Amino acid sequence: MQKIEEMTLEEKVDELLVHQRRLQKLAIFRGILSFVTFFVLVILPIWGFYYLVDQLKNTAGFNFTEIGETLKRAENLLGPSNPSE
Repeated sequence: MQKIEEMTLEEKVDELLVHQRRLQKLAIFRGILSFVTFFVLVILPIWGFYYLVDQLKNTAGFNFTEIGETLKRAENLLGPSNPSE
């Protein structure tokens, strides 16, 4: 690569265009990488949690209200979990 002072105006413009194309490709790559990272770290865990809850809810013999009632009965048998109550 020549020194900037020795380059003609057309060569300087060509170098600037090449540099701008590189920056554009880098910006596109960073945008895609940011989207994939956001999807993996935010969207997939939320979707996975709801999928898991839905699977548990539809499993035979699994009922969230029964779990709550069982916990209440256990607390009544064992006494309050907080001694200040």
